[in-house]
Amino acid sequence: MRQALDQIGFLSLLDESLRDQLADRIELETRSLSEVVFAEGDPSESFYIVHSGKVRVVREVDGSEVTLESLESGDHFGEVGLMEGGPRSATVRAATETTLLRLSG
Repeated sequence: MRQALDQIGFLSLLDESLRDQLADRIELETRSLSEVVFAEGDPSESFYIVHSGKVRVVREVDGSEVTLESLESGDHFGEVGLMEGGPRSATVRAATETTLLRLSG
């Protein structure tokens, strides 16, 4: 888990003991194909790292789901909402069987 944190630019700026503390708080989660990680408008309570698999960041536009971005192993999401405290600005949905590392605020 610590290795995953070390690969994220802004977290690599933290000292080693703080990164160790964060690593101790990470939880492993799995999502099935098309399962929602969080929905647009949900409270921002966690930061995620894609450990394996892929997710899609989507928004509903005129009744259709539009993909804004695809993320895969090593990518991360949810940090802005967690730091700013606002609601989620998009929905994140598993594009494959996916394992995530979740760090709650």
